[in-house]
Amino acid sequence: MQRSRRLVWLVAMFVASVVAAGCSNPSNGAVEEASIGTEHAEVLGVLPFFERVTISPTGTHVLGPGDDGNPLLIAVDDPSNAIALPSLLFDNAGFANNGSGVVGLNIAQETLVSFNLDGTEADVLFSPQSLPAASLRSAQLSPDQSQVALYAPDPDDDSNVQLVLANTADGSTRTLGDVPPSGGSQIRWSPDGASLAFTADEGLFIGDIEANAVNRLDLDPEFEGAPSWSPDGRQVAALAQSGDLVFVVDLDDALSVREFEDLEDGGTTPFPFFWLSSGDEFLVAISSDFGPVGYLLVDEATGAAEPLDVLLDGEPAAEIVAIGNAIPGPDNTVWVVVATEEGNTLRAIPN
Repeated sequence: MQRSRRLVWLVAMFVASVVAAGCSNPSNGAVEEASIGTEHAEVLGVLPFFERVTISPTGTHVLGPGDDGNPLLIAVDDPSNAIALPSLLFDNAGFANNGSGVVGLNIAQETLVSFNLDGTEADVLFSPQSLPAASLRSAQLSPDQSQVALYAPDPDDDSNVQLVLANTADGSTRTLGDVPPSGGSQIRWSPDGASLAFTADEGLFIGDIEANAVNRLDLDPEFEGAPSWSPDGRQVAALAQSGDLVFVVDLDDALSVREFEDLEDGGTTPFPFFWLSSGDEFLVAISSDFGPVGYLLVDEATGAAEPLDVLLDGEPAAEIVAIGNAIPGPDNTVWVVVATEEGNTLRAIPN
């Protein structure tokens, strides 16, 4: 009960700060004071899940975890009708980049498969063949679904880990390069499918598909967690290993790095979440030991930040029980799951 009260208090304090003011401390990517928009959140529906929600690129469906660890597929315009995808593992499931269906790992068949939006299985996209089936757990499908990137053991040395690229048409594979033995973060494809990014051994790595190479960027910061690509593919955001800074790396010849500091609120820790579709802002979650307590929208160019206002028009902040994960919505909106006494409400925040 005490943990629950503490979470409610943290959420209430952050939401109240949305109404009061933005953060301040300008200079070199630090947060500047910013005004709050006047448009209010809109409820899209009530969901059976609270955290780890993803949205289709078309904005028509959401995916979340079921009680048995398998994903649930829900149409935004009919949230009461949840379709279970029992053959998939939720941790490896996500929407296809064109929004046509769901892609995920079929554990029983040890294959990467796709499902239509009505819940029917469509195609087997990839079978590992010469690769260990366990490697599929790290598999990430390219934007055009023609390739799969994954971590796999070196066939000549089990103690060595490699970044492998597999062709979904014929299952053929090629090695891009070695990964530190400790392993890497979740692999992230660039929007154009020409590059990969991941962190490992406190470094930021870029995989070049055309050059067939993996390079550790020569940078001073120590990184951790999965990086995030800007929509134009020219920048990568990553969290500092210390956990209190967000770095944005411009992938130009100079590899310039900008620090976004002073994003913490009340001693909590920020971490990069995603860029908005315009590419002008990115979102960081303000987290505590109890999970997210709010979000900040950060201007990529100036570092100006403002709290994300999740309140409905006229809604008291005290009615917010907890804030779940935020996801990029269509038309530069942010969608966020907010728990209230009425249930887990999926809300669209205009920006």
